[in-house]
Amino acid sequence: MGRQIGYTRVSTDDLHGKAQKAALHAVPCDLLFFEQESGANRERPELARALKELRSGDTLVVARLERLGRSLIRLLQIMEDLETRGVHSGPWPKGSICGPTKAN
Repeated sequence: MGRQIGYTRVSTDDLHGKAQKAALHAVPCDLLFFEQESGANRERPELARALKELRSGDTLVVARLERLGRSLIRLLQIMEDLETRGVHSGPWPKGSICGPTKAN
């Protein structure tokens, strides 16, 4: 079974960061990557580290899907990359999961 890799990003030090972290800890995640960075900034080193860490069979867990990309195009690029690499997703009661669902 693969690992749960969590990622969250906040633009400022506010309550959203605490809520996102709490949602990821509830999964729980094997690894957690946290970033305080503007979404407009394309250089997001923690996201890059999280994406690099993911292997086939792993699941990328995000508390809020829009934290992955500022635009729909970027989000779709990330999702396509994850699908190509065999990264899974699944329903979680708190938070969103990013990645392809397994076909039954």
